[in-house]
Amino acid sequence: MSKKLVKKLFLLGLVFLFIFPFQSLAANHAPHSNGKSDTINNIKGKDVGNNGNGSDLEVHFNVAKDKGKYDQYRIFVAKASKAGEFDLEAANKNKNYTVAPNGKNIKTTLSSTAKDTDGALITNDVSYTIFVLSVKGDEKGKGNGNGKGKGKEKAKGNVLSKAKKDITLSGYEESILSVTDVRTADVGNFNDGRDLHISFTKLADEKNLEHYRVFVVKSDKAKNFQLANAIENKHYTTIAKTGANIAQTLGSSARDTDGQLIGNNVNYQVFVMSVGKTGFGSALSLPSTTFMLLNGTADLKVTNVLAKDVADFGDGRDLQVEFTIPRDETNVREYRVMVVPTVHANNFSLTTALQVSPSNYTTVKKAGANLVTTLASTANDVYGARIVNNTSYHVFVLTVGQHHTHELSNHSLPITLYYNFTTPAVTNLAVSDVNNHGDGRDLQVSFTKVADESTVAEYRIFVVRNSEATSFDLAKANAVASGNYTTFAKKGTNISQVLAHNAKDTGGRKIERDVNYRVFVMSVSSVGTENALTGASQQINLN
Repeated sequence: MSKKLVKKLFLLGLVFLFIFPFQSLAANHAPHSNGKSDTINNIKGKDVGNNGNGSDLEVHFNVAKDKGKYDQYRIFVAKASKAGEFDLEAANKNKNYTVAPNGKNIKTTLSSTAKDTDGALITNDVSYTIFVLSVKGDEKGKGNGNGKGKGKEKAKGNVLSKAKKDITLSGYEESILSVTDVRTADVGNFNDGRDLHISFTKLADEKNLEHYRVFVVKSDKAKNFQLANAIENKHYTTIAKTGANIAQTLGSSARDTDGQLIGNNVNYQVFVMSVGKTGFGSALSLPSTTFMLLNGTADLKVTNVLAKDVADFGDGRDLQVEFTIPRDETNVREYRVMVVPTVHANNFSLTTALQVSPSNYTTVKKAGANLVTTLASTANDVYGARIVNNTSYHVFVLTVGQHHTHELSNHSLPITLYYNFTTPAVTNLAVSDVNNHGDGRDLQVSFTKVADESTVAEYRIFVVRNSEATSFDLAKANAVASGNYTTFAKKGTNISQVLAHNAKDTGGRKIERDVNYRVFVMSVSSVGTENALTGASQQINLN
């Protein structure tokens, strides 16, 4: 071998010596094609609801440092028992994922219809492992949030990441409750949502409540309307919590759960969903009774409401209400008499009337004729205050219909109750000894009746020992026990009557011979508490 050839080979060896080590070094520091350096290692799942589906699961993670490298992140939920089988190849092929929203710090709640990697709906009491697939821009697909993804099979350069901890959704965490006593009423003739009045009893504790949603469901679909349907449905009326029970009329554009405008001649039922704050889920009420909106509620309206002051008790017994019933009572269930302070009468409407507590109105049953009713001593105005003297009131009558149709009357003229009835005492009181039985049968009492007995309930005869007569007054007469006086019924004529054999004096002792007595007569008022007492009769001693 020539020296020239040896020299060339030596130089060629030096070239290989310098070139290949650097190439090897560069190769050792080049990015791995499997993308492991881009693995997301902070994936976390959180149970944020109690709906028993994917909407309970919140997923949080931070994206790769090089945000421009991946254009989409897919969230997969795999049963923990099968997580070992879920690799990059399986993820690239699986269609059951949720596409995460854009951003660096991702936090998203899955859909109620989200599925696990087996295609089963996510649910409670199953241990899951969360995966995130980082997808290169040229292979990204679309997810619609319901667990049905559409992506390309080709997925070179994608990276699969796995959460360090599994998660099990539970239905036993603190959750929001459902409302009760959902009621409806037909309160108009607009042929839309304005005819529909909704009321229900609020949650006792609203601190974890966001708001309420009212759903109007066609009756033939109501039996299948469940919480999951309500969560997904977009046709509802939102009602803010107020701290009080809810009573509200819907808007003209209100729709049923099918998206159709609410109207007449359709059977509906109403549900109310309590929407909790994050972590407290939602709860659906039981449905209202079936109802149908109809026109023609004006036929139920009573007329000629008249209020009268008829007594002097200083309470509801002083107030008598009369009204003319509707021409046809077929669809009338009952009438409600409502007493409203005059200062509030102009703002009292059908909607307001439907909110009045049962303890604050008087129910009157239909009788097939015009009605007259006197209120009870415990009757309240519509705000819960007892009816009293010296307060101006207006009276309304609410007609309650059979088909959830109601109508409010015009108000009465104003009325103020006063103490304006007097019950006079009888006159010409006389006593006589007419027998020899040695008891009450010996004593006859006579007097001239009250001229107008319309305010008299009865007469009471008090036999008082002479030694006690000077201090006997109306207050003491009112306090005498019922067995220690004799009652005479009014007859429309003057009274003359002998007492009974067992008659007693005001001290509870049987009437007897050789005792000096005086007699008093009290007129008992039928229109108030102000009775009237006569003066004492002449002294009498039975012999």
